[in-house]
Amino acid sequence: MQFDKESEMHVAFSKLLVGLLNSKDNSHSIVPTRTKLDSSKIPRMSIQDYIGRIHKHVKCSSACYLLAFILIERALRYNRCWFLTSSNVYSAVTASLTLAIKLLEDDELDMKRYARVVGYECEEVAAMEGELLKLINYELFVREEEYKLSLIHICRCRRAI
Repeated sequence: MQFDKESEMHVAFSKLLVGLLNSKDNSHSIVPTRTKLDSSKIPRMSIQDYIGRIHKHVKCSSACYLLAFILIERALRYNRCWFLTSSNVYSAVTASLTLAIKLLEDDELDMKRYARVVGYECEEVAAMEGELLKLINYELFVREEEYKLSLIHICRCRRAI
């Protein structure tokens, strides 16, 4: 299962996130947990455009988008009262891609430049990264089965593009 173009993975990633945003019924009886990922400062662009902007200005491989998706799914799975919403999806993307790039890419991430691209201060990005780590219980290791399931999921989404 290979992506022909690096850009296909970031598009599939954004479509999966839109699906996760739309899959939650707003009338659920559980009060969502607020975290440091929740923000009143929501970018004026769609999540697809936001991820496209990151893709355009930050060098990262398809594997980073896959790992970012895995980390967000893991945070949702580990925290039944935390939902992906319009007030936290941009922060979740920022934090998950930050962690993925730091883990997978050989080049050191220029945090000042990255913070400008994602539209936050360096301190805010660091706080988001820390909050996501808490949500996933600091578990960054991805088991082969989890990797394969996520890859299948994202490849199915890719076919719909």
